Amino acid sequence: MDVKIENKQGLERNINITVPASDIDTFFEQRYEELAKTAKVQGFRDGHVPLKVVKQRYEAQVQEEVTNHVINSSLDKAIQENKLAPATQPHVHRNGLMEQGKDYDFSAHFEIMPEIKPKKYTELKLTRKVSKADDKAINEVLERLKSSKASYSAKDGKIAKGDKAIIDTIGYLGKDKEPFPGTTMKNHELVIGSGALIPGFEEELIGLNKGDEKSFNITFPKEYHSPELAGKETKFEVTIKDVHAPEETKLDDKFAEGFGAKNMEELKQRIAEQIDNDIKESTYQELKKEMFDQLTKANKFDVPQGMVDAEFASIWQAQEENLKQQGLSIKELGKNEDEVKAEYKELAVRRVELGLLITEIAKQEKIDITPEEMREEIDRVAAQYGAQADEIKQRLMAPEMRNQVFGPLFEKKVVNWIIENNKVTEKEVPASEIMENWQ
Repeated sequence: MDVKIENKQGLERNINITVPASDIDTFFEQRYEELAKTAKVQGFRDGHVPLKVVKQRYEAQVQEEVTNHVINSSLDKAIQENKLAPATQPHVHRNGLMEQGKDYDFSAHFEIMPEIKPKKYTELKLTRKVSKADDKAINEVLERLKSSKASYSAKDGKIAKGDKAIIDTIGYLGKDKEPFPGTTMKNHELVIGSGALIPGFEEELIGLNKGDEKSFNITFPKEYHSPELAGKETKFEVTIKDVHAPEETKLDDKFAEGFGAKNMEELKQRIAEQIDNDIKESTYQELKKEMFDQLTKANKFDVPQGMVDAEFASIWQAQEENLKQQGLSIKELGKNEDEVKAEYKELAVRRVELGLLITEIAKQEKIDITPEEMREEIDRVAAQYGAQADEIKQRLMAPEMRNQVFGPLFEKKVVNWIIENNKVTEKEVPASEIMENWQ
């Protein structure tokens, strides 16, 4: 077998293989002999069909089978002997079907895995934010809970901040005389000061009474999610249908009972525990991002485009499914499809880079997931599904689902190893600051 390897651009390789006629003839004869033992041909006893008849009857089938077998086996052998590590499935260029007595040429192209020698992964300088739930953070959560339980009653008088106004609106874009789609609302409930509508809109309603009508102009933000309205001045005509004032909600034991706690002390304790958990997760993610940024800066290498394309396809499919579930379109993200795809392609490159780098660090440091760790993680994930835990556990134990558990667990173990083997400086910050960024 003659093998020639061409180095193309970057990680691309082209391999040309010539299989000698003697090898091909051997495979043809072996296959015909196998068929002769099992072939059923009228006029002959099973297993006693002459080779000449077998060849006449099964020539086309054997040609296809031998061609596929020889190409696959020859390619695998050439890759192993030349110590190549394909990053993607080789794309084979066949040259018709093989024939007895003739050499056969074919080629294949593929990308190889980059040669990565991880650097500076124990020389990082990381900062971990640390904090604990404080009164300010707890009170902010209580205020949000209070708002979620707020009740309103009819009000005679002017609209004030915190009131709920029931409004009808019609919007006209520029000098248009017809209402612009998306700016018309009927009986819309709006809490003044909630920031639910574009900046400046809610402030225009303060001081109005039930039954009042008002016209005013508002310019949509340049970064508005709808490109048709972004940065455009719009005239709104608003009618106040009704006004409701918030009723006083006391933060007392009765309020706490509404959230499943015995009293306010227990509710605050639960909130503090949740804040501490959120802080722990938030600061861990920040630390991990900082670590990844430093690692990718210190380790530059080519990434296989095929792996990037596959990762991008996965990200894009997940995004499309997510938008579909929310009933949204790409335009409503405030960017066109090309811009969103460009961002996701960058994300795909980063994910592939980090995946390859983490894998090499793990090899170098002999980090792996033990069977016991896999079982514990499957139990932990399944337990989150309550009554369905046993069913989920069985699914996750299936070989085809293994990577859904193994991948995140493997990454976390390697990340934690890197963090533990680097200098990490702790920085105290207010809990409310962390929670604001986390949310």
